[in-house]
Amino acid sequence: MTNPFLPGGPEPPSGTLCCMNVVIEKRLASFRLAPAQSHRNLTLLPLLAPDGVLRYRTLPEAMAAGELTVTEVSELGSVPRLRVAHRGALPVLLLDGEELAGAKQNRVLNTSILLRAHCEAEVPVSCTEQGRWSYLSPKFSPSGNVMAPKARARKSESVAGSLMEMACFDSDQGQVWSDIAEMHHKSGHGSPTGAMKDVYGAMEDDLRRSEAVLRRVPGQVGLAAFIHGRLAGVEALSWAGAYASVHRRLVRSYAMEALLETHPVPATTPDLPAAVHDFLHRLADAPERTFPSVGLGIDHRVDLPGVTGSALVHEGEVVHAVFLRLDGDNAAPGVLHRRSGRSRGFMG
Repeated sequence: MTNPFLPGGPEPPSGTLCCMNVVIEKRLASFRLAPAQSHRNLTLLPLLAPDGVLRYRTLPEAMAAGELTVTEVSELGSVPRLRVAHRGALPVLLLDGEELAGAKQNRVLNTSILLRAHCEAEVPVSCTEQGRWSYLSPKFSPSGNVMAPKARARKSESVAGSLMEMACFDSDQGQVWSDIAEMHHKSGHGSPTGAMKDVYGAMEDDLRRSEAVLRRVPGQVGLAAFIHGRLAGVEALSWAGAYASVHRRLVRSYAMEALLETHPVPATTPDLPAAVHDFLHRLADAPERTFPSVGLGIDHRVDLPGVTGSALVHEGEVVHAVFLRLDGDNAAPGVLHRRSGRSRGFMG
């Protein structure tokens, strides 16, 4: 399929269903796979690709440098919004699913946002700590965690619905709390405030063992993750230097899901590289909807049965893309399943 909205040209009207953006198509086609790495029931295939030219800091880098602070929007606070003050000379990437801890309650980012240099903004978030609404600190800090892919996928799907219905990046907060409660139940660990961060803390030893095995490789810009041989997600950044700062958090995210996974092990081992290539081809051929981002660039939302996710495109580069499997009773090993009779779904 050819996209009439070429780089540098006009974007389609917000929410319009159209062909996959050619910039995203080219980025998906550029990925090469490094040898698989496995730990227990989790297998990661590193994605390699040429670096883009756009340079930016990641959220933890900017906060560590004292260039960026995150606070409640006011003394009273607002659950679905946080205030970000950025004083640095480079843009800063806030990653979808990235958790911030502190202030009146912990939150997770609802979408990926590229903040322009020297700016202030309110960013959309979801609460990941249901039982607290009191200050622990005046400012937020990175928790070191990215939401596990199952909960992150459901959040992404609800955000896509909000974009279509209300032109905003709000999530289904009740579903987020339900998913975190499920994480607590499956892990066997409770939390006095229902905090997602407490699940990660309780399973820290197992997560560190995963980190030690699933190491970043030179030139890596992303990963494809399989749990029990089933594709859980694919995501990538635009250059290896930025990916290096988020690799550990992404490994922890998928490792957490693998630790909680109860789906039975497939009887046969699927061809994982073939499954990744098939997935990337189907993504490139899928329709999408576009929306103005909270920060720089355009937010592209894939419209594909069994999949949820987005790609943030700015100045002809895919700054961050994440595509996650949505749960289904009949998902086959190594592929995503079809939710409806659309002609361009999986297993077609």
